[in-house]
Amino acid sequence: LTWIRTGSPKCSPSDLDYLKISFTEKGKQENILKWVNGMSWGMVYYGGSGKQPGSILTIRLKINQLEPPMAIGPNTVLTGQRPPTQGPGPSSN
Repeated sequence: LTWIRTGSPKCSPSDLDYLKISFTEKGKQENILKWVNGMSWGMVYYGGSGKQPGSILTIRLKINQLEPPMAIGPNTVLTGQRPPTQGPGPSSN
């Protein structure tokens, strides 16, 4: 989980409340595109009367490639073949 701070730069680590986020099996089956684009929830911090501060929590799925792609060259089983020849075109009836 990577934290991206978009709020006030005056916030210090001691001001942060960390969240442990886990997913139910149903949540894991959700449309993956929703998670790639991001799912957001609104939060309100209750602490007395008056205007209550709030925030929006957005979670996005970032897919990292585990291994770099590897070229898999020509198929050695097919080495003796020639390119296809141009045959007659389709007939019109």
